[in-house]
Amino acid sequence: MANQEMYSISALSLQIIELFKKVEVPTIDSLNVGQENVTAKLRDESERFMLWTGNLGALHSSVDPRSLAYRVRSAPEVHRRTTDLLQELEDLLGEGVKLYTSDSNVNSQKPAAHDLLDDEALILELSDLATSHECKDSWLIASISDTIARLFKISTLLARFTSKDRFAKAESARLPELDVRYDVAHMHGKFATCQAEHWLLDRLGTANAKRRQTTIYCREHREKLAELPNIRKETTTILPVPDKVSTVQPYHELAPKTQSSRPSVMLTTASTLKPVHTFPIDDGFDDSRSFSTMATSLTSSQHTLKIPALADVGKVSEPFECPYCYTMQRFNGPLSWR
Repeated sequence: MANQEMYSISALSLQIIELFKKVEVPTIDSLNVGQENVTAKLRDESERFMLWTGNLGALHSSVDPRSLAYRVRSAPEVHRRTTDLLQELEDLLGEGVKLYTSDSNVNSQKPAAHDLLDDEALILELSDLATSHECKDSWLIASISDTIARLFKISTLLARFTSKDRFAKAESARLPELDVRYDVAHMHGKFATCQAEHWLLDRLGTANAKRRQTTIYCREHREKLAELPNIRKETTTILPVPDKVSTVQPYHELAPKTQSSRPSVMLTTASTLKPVHTFPIDDGFDDSRSFSTMATSLTSSQHTLKIPALADVGKVSEPFECPYCYTMQRFNGPLSWR
């Protein structure tokens, strides 16, 4: 049982996070030319791995329903493949710690530069050593990136073959009571010429409210998955938590008082890492804002809601976290993304 816990998904993921921290420290203090570039690449890979763990709940124990291990408990082959990749990544980072720690020790014992210039043999030796380190750096970074890319492929497969209906899950979740008056009033005001079709406008408003509820559920579910188990209590005492219970007023009373606010996803532990391939958000997402399928423009021409380009949120044919449903997705082109 102890051996299984040692190689569990959560234990391996936490160990990899610690190794990423260790492998970054020596490269920052190193005096080798080009080490700054290596450090930046390692940080990028560290952020990618944190994104993967946060999206799938890989840091939670296997008995937690939010955890990745719990989700793949009936698929031992997927569990084995995931642990194999995590062990491979752990070994690579272990090699990186040894490599850059030894480099740091060598650099601290370097003789003065003017002494090296007097000996051409030493200069040639150091040049060959630098070339050798560049090859090791390239191999290590490429191997780490490839391993994390394979972990992302597993996450896209899990998202594709999941049997849960997220819309039904959002309706049954413990969210604020759905009030469709705001959305219905918005649709009646937007399509004033279609007042004869009250039933259609009512259905559109209700659909918008349900879609907003689904967005809230996806966002809060992503927050729960990204929580670090060992600092969960600390973050809840330091960071402000938005109230989940709110009273929705009628449209004519609520509209003048509505203010934009940052999404609550920015107030979690996942906010400590820099988002990769995200698109700029000026005013943030407002849970009280109504989204229409017919058009997404607001009253001001300077504040227009539109779907971001695929290049702004991810790369073609490579997995990335969707900014709407917070699941790992992969698209072959801009048309399939839209």
